[in-house]
Amino acid sequence: MVYVVRVIYEENGLIAIVTVYLARKDRLKGKLKVKYSPDADAMVITVRSGKPDYGDEKAPGVIMHYNKKDELVEIEILDASELVSATVREMAKTTREALVQAEVAK
Repeated sequence: MVYVVRVIYEENGLIAIVTVYLARKDRLKGKLKVKYSPDADAMVITVRSGKPDYGDEKAPGVIMHYNKKDELVEIEILDASELVSATVREMAKTTREALVQAEVAK
């Protein structure tokens, strides 16, 4: 089984896309878990059990947390409701553009 986590973030006309592919579920040391905290408007996607030792902000509001072996442990998404909304809007836009191009090609 393959998991794909894609985060699209737009700020000041720039779009940052972070994509994480996790293959072979049997090699993960834990289960993929998604937790959302409405109070903090933050989403944490846990991909491996264990405690993260450090984080690296890959895009504004998207922090990848790693363990001592430099393995990805979790993905933290700040302002998650806006990020999810922006992702859905971008997916809808891309789908509309693809449909228009398909109609023109007919």
